[in-house]
Amino acid sequence: MAIKIEHDFALPIGFIDEEGTLNRNGVMRLATAADEILPSADPRVKQNPGYLTVLILSRVITKLGNVQTITNKVIENLSTEDFSFLQEFYNIINGKRKEKLEVTCPKCKKQFETEVSNRQHSINGSGITLPVLKRNNYFFGKLLTPTDLQTEQNYSINKQRLLNRTLFGVGVVNGLKVTADDSGNVIKLGEGFALDGYGREIVLAKPLSIGLNNPYSPKDEGKMRDLFVQIQYEEKKIEPIPLFQGETAN
Repeated sequence: MAIKIEHDFALPIGFIDEEGTLNRNGVMRLATAADEILPSADPRVKQNPGYLTVLILSRVITKLGNVQTITNKVIENLSTEDFSFLQEFYNIINGKRKEKLEVTCPKCKKQFETEVSNRQHSINGSGITLPVLKRNNYFFGKLLTPTDLQTEQNYSINKQRLLNRTLFGVGVVNGLKVTADDSGNVIKLGEGFALDGYGREIVLAKPLSIGLNNPYSPKDEGKMRDLFVQIQYEEKKIEPIPLFQGETAN
């Protein structure tokens, strides 16, 4: 069976180059072991582990619109939404799969297929992943590092998400009612709570209005069309704190 090495993608927002051109369409190849090992020795990664993703993406993205060379600076200047998209896309083509799930609209009873991302290894083919849960062993005199504190957070978060996936599944838990305005060109999404395929909690704290890219025209008056609204989990960093470096700081 032939292996597909290169995969096309389209960025949600796009990268604006020096000429002011918006570049959205690109190509990402499958990663090799070197793509993940070699950047780890970069001094920038040792200073900031989060920079590893920037280096890896700059290696595996072979094309992005009219951009001649995909450098670290190109990845750094992507929007947070595009950066998150590329991380997810990288994970999917390098070992994750998408499982099709048949769902039914509770209002119109129409059935359609949607895709849910799952990790490659599952329990007896059920699509449910068992994460490796690690906890800190605390004792008097132990030196706590940022890694220890992050491990403590990850343990609680991953355990809760495992319970969400295995007990509740994926979908809307409460709210998130979808309506349209009188013109039919704006979709309104009410506040609510949902779970995605990874067990992550999606909370919409206030109503959201979404303008349609392909609005109705006068000739469409009286016609019906199907619209599907999807909501996606996203984390955003807030409250940046300056680092006060002393003589012992790295």
